[in-house]
Amino acid sequence: MDDDRAYFLFDGDLDQMGTIYTALREAGFPVVKNNVYPGFARDQKEEYKEALAFVFEHRTNGWWSQEDDLIKYGVCTQPEFDQALGRR
Repeated sequence: MDDDRAYFLFDGDLDQMGTIYTALREAGFPVVKNNVYPGFARDQKEEYKEALAFVFEHRTNGWWSQEDDLIKYGVCTQPEFDQALGRR
């Protein structure tokens, strides 16, 4: 469903965003879409952070495209992200 309230948005290519949206919906997250971007409303910051953690922990296709927000919201540190991505 398209929803212009979506404020915290996931990023990635179309396939990744579709996979993230579906995975989050199936896991029970209140995710909506703004155009093709899955996201959460401005007042759902905590839900967005939990969804980021879910995507990272489950290595959902496109998790690496969320690098900035994963680090910004404390889901992982840069070294943890790099290790998960296989960077040394």
